[in-house]
Amino acid sequence: MRLILAELKKMMYYQHGLIYILGFLIMSLFGLFVMDSAYNDRIELYQDEYNYYLDQVKGRLTDEKEALLEDEAKQMAEVDVQLTQLYNAYYKGDISQEEFEQKRIDGEALLKNKQGFEEIFQQYLYVAENPENRFFIYPNGWYGLFDTNYIELFLFIIIVLLIIRFYAYNYQYEMENIEITTQKGSRLSYVVRFMLATVTVVILCLCSFVMIYLYYRIRYGLPDGEFPIQSIYLFKESIMQTGLMETYFYICGLKILGYVALSMFILIVTVIFKKQIVTGFMTTSIIAIPYVSLGDQQAYLIQPLGLILSKEYFTQARSHNLILLVAATIFVCLVLYFIGRISTINKWLLLFLPLMLLTSCTGQQEESIVYNLDERMEHSVGGYQYYFDVIDNDFVRVHEETGVKESLVRNPFEEDVKYESCFFVQGEYFYYIKKGLENTPVMKENSQLRGGSNMYNFAVVEVNMQTFEETVIFEKNMGTNRSGILKEENKKWGFMRGIDGFFLDKETIYIIDTDAVRMIDRMTSQITAIGDINTVYNIAFDGQAIYYVGDRYRLSRYDVNTQEKSVIDHIITNDFRLNEEVIEYKNLLDGDRRMLKIIRIKSA
Repeated sequence: MRLILAELKKMMYYQHGLIYILGFLIMSLFGLFVMDSAYNDRIELYQDEYNYYLDQVKGRLTDEKEALLEDEAKQMAEVDVQLTQLYNAYYKGDISQEEFEQKRIDGEALLKNKQGFEEIFQQYLYVAENPENRFFIYPNGWYGLFDTNYIELFLFIIIVLLIIRFYAYNYQYEMENIEITTQKGSRLSYVVRFMLATVTVVILCLCSFVMIYLYYRIRYGLPDGEFPIQSIYLFKESIMQTGLMETYFYICGLKILGYVALSMFILIVTVIFKKQIVTGFMTTSIIAIPYVSLGDQQAYLIQPLGLILSKEYFTQARSHNLILLVAATIFVCLVLYFIGRISTINKWLLLFLPLMLLTSCTGQQEESIVYNLDERMEHSVGGYQYYFDVIDNDFVRVHEETGVKESLVRNPFEEDVKYESCFFVQGEYFYYIKKGLENTPVMKENSQLRGGSNMYNFAVVEVNMQTFEETVIFEKNMGTNRSGILKEENKKWGFMRGIDGFFLDKETIYIIDTDAVRMIDRMTSQITAIGDINTVYNIAFDGQAIYYVGDRYRLSRYDVNTQEKSVIDHIITNDFRLNEEVIEYKNLLDGDRRMLKIIRIKSA
């Protein structure tokens, strides 16, 4: 007990640990009050109007709620038209000022909650795209709770500073020489310091998480914690079946484990080098290098960074073995602990640590990609034939030997949902595009309210052909506003109203229409058009490059990573097919069919 109190006094008093912790808490509170801003400030600005509608539709979308919102949208659109006609009549002198004022007041009274309705209607468009796991909810508090990266930076800095000073203190003042002379002194001191550092890290994390939770609960409120996490836009692509509050507990637990692993890594580096500066450099390097270089793979590392960024497990639209990652991290922590107990450690362990701590735990082997535009509606692979059934409006898989047919879309569509006839197959996954259409009132030039404009939404859906489980991996609302006028920011998405084919990789969706091939970033939704690709003939993709018939019928390729175009020598054709190992093509010079091997350089 005396040793524990002595080590605690050393950390908190002599090493100024208490000052560091108080400074961290003050900086965190300052950051919350100064840097925090509402996810949707219009909801805060028109809170009463917004809450008026939210109270009526909160929770799962039902037919009654949908009818309520549609009727309200139609009524407001009609009132907008009537007010426009009223002003025109007054300016022309067709009505008196008294009649104008009375009707204007009555009309504007019906629109008193217009601003709040605009926000709830936008939320309705998001919820309607996947009503099974998207509920109406007040989002600002929850979004802020899950998006406090600046507090995470403060927490990381204080843990690194505090734990490095604590572990390196004995080596700095050569106290380990005294401990060696006492019975079990070195080993007992090691265990006490390890336990004290671990408890300190856990308490710091808990204080940080509780402080953030209380701030957002008081500032915005955190209602309906049992709603699915997909109810807020941050988790729109998630496949996790957890509630909001449950997810926050999971993320906090994973982060605590990550910071404990970080403290143990600091311990082993300190034992090896026995200097604060070197330990600080090694620690920040092993964290910072993968953070800035690995992109979305950084959360799958068997090292502290993987669990510190645990939110990424819940935001991405792909499966990952979280239990395996946690078990591997605990195993690494135990290895570090027992290595640290060895009195003499050679510096060759430095070669072992980066290898162990930079190991990825995705457990996923990337499937090869072979796509041909000519097979967008009928394709045979792996003993199955895939095609689009125009009569039944369905995607079908047929076993080529037994002739057994299976529908690949098991979830029934609503009447206002349509989907493209083209599809994409990769490994055990089948991809298709569905669209939602909805009639909205339109303001015509003669100020008459008419129906006719359609609201478009589209989503790329992934079907696991083993379980037939569907996952929306990308979606975009291309909706019109309630007056039927196409939103300016969505006009660029007009090409999705009619596409010839599509394919994708883990970062990008490639859309082929009559004009060009367009790349859509799955994370940012940024659109990039690839010019000068002829879409009249076949277009192929192998995961690395797009193959197409270029200028003067020369077979050409576009590298999607380097964005460089090149011509494949001596191939003049207007008909080719990409297979697993070769490109089969018809040579226009002699009419023969030849086989050409292509060396494909896969991206890392």
